[in-house]
Amino acid sequence: KQWYQRRVRLGYVFCGWVVFGPYMVKFNSLVQASDTLFAMLNGDELLDTFMMVERENTLLFWFSKIYFYSFIILFIYVILSVMISLIGDAMVAAQSAVKTGMGHWLVEGRVFPELELGSTDTSQPPSPLILSGQ
Repeated sequence: KQWYQRRVRLGYVFCGWVVFGPYMVKFNSLVQASDTLFAMLNGDELLDTFMMVERENTLLFWFSKIYFYSFIILFIYVILSVMISLIGDAMVAAQSAVKTGMGHWLVEGRVFPELELGSTDTSQPPSPLILSGQ
């Protein structure tokens, strides 16, 4: 699955460099094109990049819309599906731990026993979470 994502991302980087390189500063080199696409995935440079496209060249303008929207939608859905699968795997692992008896702390709700109110165990120093009040 990762080889597919890498090839598609490299395809977008090369396409952006070839098509937008002469028109936009953010796509002058392969490194800048890759950095711009990564920043767009994080939501940093979306509006700036959209506004840099020349509106006089209608073919470039419409290609940029299709290019940027398809990149964002494709990679955000890929990232979301990975996150959903990670959460699902963690949930299955937690359920199997509870069934086998290894997850008693999940059932009791005692993730951090030293944070419980009324704990009189003075052999261990208090954790930084207790000192900060969180």
